[in-house]
Amino acid sequence: MAALDSNGIRRLAVARPEPGPSPKGLGLIETKGRHSSTEPELRVTGLETESSKPSVLPVGSALLPRLTSRPFGREERVEVQRRGEELEISCRAGDSPAGAVLDPGEARLPRALAADLVAQGWGNDGFRFSVVPKGADAPRDSGAFESAGSAVTAVVSAKIWEESDDAVQFVVVCPAHAATLTLSSVSIERRPGNGAPVPQSAWIWEATRWVENPDHLVEDAAAHRIGTLFMALPIENGQLLQPDRLARFVRRAGARGISVVAVEGDPAMVLEDGRKVAIARAEAIARYQQGVSAEDRLAGVQYDIEPYLLPSFQSERERVLAAWADTVIALERALGERIDLVLPFWIADRPDARRLLLDRVESHVGRITIMAYRTQSEAVTSAAEPLLAWGSEHNIPVTVGLEVGFVADEIHHYYVPAAQGELHLVEIGDVTAAILLEGAHEGLPGRTFRLDRTIAVPGSRISFLGDVSRMLQVADETERRLSAWSAFSGLAFHGLFER
Repeated sequence: MAALDSNGIRRLAVARPEPGPSPKGLGLIETKGRHSSTEPELRVTGLETESSKPSVLPVGSALLPRLTSRPFGREERVEVQRRGEELEISCRAGDSPAGAVLDPGEARLPRALAADLVAQGWGNDGFRFSVVPKGADAPRDSGAFESAGSAVTAVVSAKIWEESDDAVQFVVVCPAHAATLTLSSVSIERRPGNGAPVPQSAWIWEATRWVENPDHLVEDAAAHRIGTLFMALPIENGQLLQPDRLARFVRRAGARGISVVAVEGDPAMVLEDGRKVAIARAEAIARYQQGVSAEDRLAGVQYDIEPYLLPSFQSERERVLAAWADTVIALERALGERIDLVLPFWIADRPDARRLLLDRVESHVGRITIMAYRTQSEAVTSAAEPLLAWGSEHNIPVTVGLEVGFVADEIHHYYVPAAQGELHLVEIGDVTAAILLEGAHEGLPGRTFRLDRTIAVPGSRISFLGDVSRMLQVADETERRLSAWSAFSGLAFHGLFER
């Protein structure tokens, strides 16, 4: 991307929109970078329409307030009324199927859960509760409301929806006799016994932290209940520096119940020269592992590669994804053990990324760590859900990351096709140039888009920005939600020791 000073052109960004048909809109993201106040970077990406993919209903949250309701049945024997936060369903006697549809909008239930859909309230016997694909007539499965005194509860197993990406709706079916049901809550709840405490992790990107003051770092980690440290190692020219000091630190941390995992990462690792360097570094780590006792051995190696930050990712997406998988496979072979792979939360929702990356590396990773960087518990859970489901389906443990370090604000500009506009896509060879002009123009080559809306995305949506106490509060709630997935194996904090 380069700034231009010629006649009204503010910025030129080289990009390729998402694979498939021409996008209905484009998103342009403006940011000043992660740790600096430099000239803004502009990134152009394909934009999905809001209705193209159902949102994910949250685990452990009250769903009833977000459900719209309507009666159904040929005999028109049902009345549905909101009474504060509750929903009353009154049924007259009748022979035809009747009841109430509870609609969450374009939303689906989470996949691969060790959880159930639970509806609670009070009223008469005979009601049934069902989950159906949106617009479907017949229930896929249903649970009878069971009485306990005046209270009634219906439970529908998560197994009936775990493979589905469809939007759903809930159905309450009336009995043949006259009856009334008052719903007080609908929620997705983890099953009892699935909420055991899990260890927490943190990154140490500056090797000087453990080299110069190892005792302080161990005590600091223990004070934050950290069970694993992802640590950068000093490696030069294919040689691990100060292996004896590393062994002492690993032993000292282990005495406090803290395991140490080496962390490596650079987008250039997917390029030919970068891969050679990465393999040489992996071989240095493997030599250390083979040459020390069990108590001095690292607990593994994590790779935070992020090749989507390369300029070529936009123009050669499939090639870069395939190269990412090639690098992971080569590193696992060089180490002689499966790796922990750091992934962005969106990767499992992209069919090409599943095919070219996830499907290929499944047998080479022993863990994945998701950068689900959000500051609201529901948002973290929703972001992490696709990879949590993937990990649960493949029996691969999943760690979910939260960010507490500095993150710059962003401004998202959304453009839609138009005869006259400021953003123009022009094919130049095998890439697409996105040209942003100072004003709206028409009649230029390529496709034209006009500005539809601008949304400011504060860094506080992504990061806790140094507020550790708030992060830990959200972490406790988030951990309870995420424990509904069998793959969930803890939270990891980015920036905790970099303040």
